[in-house]
Amino acid sequence: MRFPHANEHTVPDIRFIGAWQALGQLVGPGGWDWCADAMPRCHRAECFDSLLDKGLQFGLDALCRCLVPDSYRNTMQATRPFLRANEHLLLPAKTINPASGRRVEGARLTEFALQWWSQEPEARREALIDQARSDLQPLLCGNASRSRPQARGARPAVPGRLAPSASAVPPSSAVQLDHIPQDLAALTSEGLATGDTECFARALVEWIEREPHQAFVRRIETGRPVTGWSDRLLSYFWPTPDVGYAQTCIFLAPLFEEAAVLARRLEDVRRWSDSEATRAVGLALAIFEWGSVPQDDPAPSTVGQVFWNALQDRRLFREAPMNSGWTKVAAFATVHLEGMPDRHPQAIWDSRVSTAIVWRLDQLLAAAGAAEVPDALRDIGAVPGRGGTRPRDLILRWRNGYGSWRCQFAGSRFVKAMRDVLNSRHRPSSAEGYARMPLPDGTCAPWTVRGVEMVLFCDGY
Repeated sequence: MRFPHANEHTVPDIRFIGAWQALGQLVGPGGWDWCADAMPRCHRAECFDSLLDKGLQFGLDALCRCLVPDSYRNTMQATRPFLRANEHLLLPAKTINPASGRRVEGARLTEFALQWWSQEPEARREALIDQARSDLQPLLCGNASRSRPQARGARPAVPGRLAPSASAVPPSSAVQLDHIPQDLAALTSEGLATGDTECFARALVEWIEREPHQAFVRRIETGRPVTGWSDRLLSYFWPTPDVGYAQTCIFLAPLFEEAAVLARRLEDVRRWSDSEATRAVGLALAIFEWGSVPQDDPAPSTVGQVFWNALQDRRLFREAPMNSGWTKVAAFATVHLEGMPDRHPQAIWDSRVSTAIVWRLDQLLAAAGAAEVPDALRDIGAVPGRGGTRPRDLILRWRNGYGSWRCQFAGSRFVKAMRDVLNSRHRPSSAEGYARMPLPDGTCAPWTVRGVEMVLFCDGY
């Protein structure tokens, strides 16, 4: 992708296609199909802020301005010369501008672009979209206090299907919830009445325990369905079925060990030496590579800020980044806190884990008659994602969890609450306890935040 009006700046074609999709998810009109529908050009010889003031966030020009260097952000980009320079990716097409409702000039992706995208591994595609959302959101949606018109029919700057409209029909009459066990709906009702988060955690843990899980790879079933937390954990794999639970644990063990050493050093002496800072950057890059979430090479100070926020379970450094890559760094930095009283190991709060928790909580709450998310769960946010069974429709209005440290902390604490339920071995409507967490060597141990997170990672796909 070449930008003639930005001193011939270029970005990889595959990155542009990911950003195209991310823009639609963040600010596109409801029902917009990224692979078939056109995007309005909305090109104006105006500054970037002026475009946003006029509600033109969903436009090819706004997208391009987010992809060029800062010095060219106030320069119109989506011109005819731009389209001619990138005709391998974009075709001119008429479309509707959601900001005005009028038919305008636009562009859609070419067949070449769609084929190019489809050839990328699914994990890579997800990572590109996640990274694009992380890059676009602060530019397009970060100034929530800005007074600007809302595009007609456009969704707010939250994940598309994860935020139904305020006019949604109450769940009791709009949605069939017969699949929710009655005793777990009753337990959820108890939580609504008392404000006890443990009730919600107990209901969710038991639902996962009872429900068979079928693994998918690119929407195709793989392996046989499994039931129960232990078997679900043993069926974990990433990124492909040939890299299972035991192999993952063995591979990650030295990364966890290195993270623990660096975390303890940071808390002991409040800073890293030059060699430790270099190791910290190397660790972050190794985590990004394992998670298939490419990021720019970070500064040591950035890694340190993420470590500090994660270790203290609060936002000490407001500038510390949070996205699908950094949530993994936060989790790795705190694995060693497992079992320490009053400490809070972080979970990887990505689209899979958040989908598993938010969707199940959403169903349980709706079955219990809730009209909105209770205060005890209000900081748990949904992170958008695609693939497998995602995105999933939600009934209640949940916070947008992408890039949010608040949601990182709240989601991790809920995972911790689920861990405690599993370790209490107390099950609703059953005299039996939950099985202990299986280990790669064939033995068992108490459940950990990491173990619970791995089960949720597969459940949320």
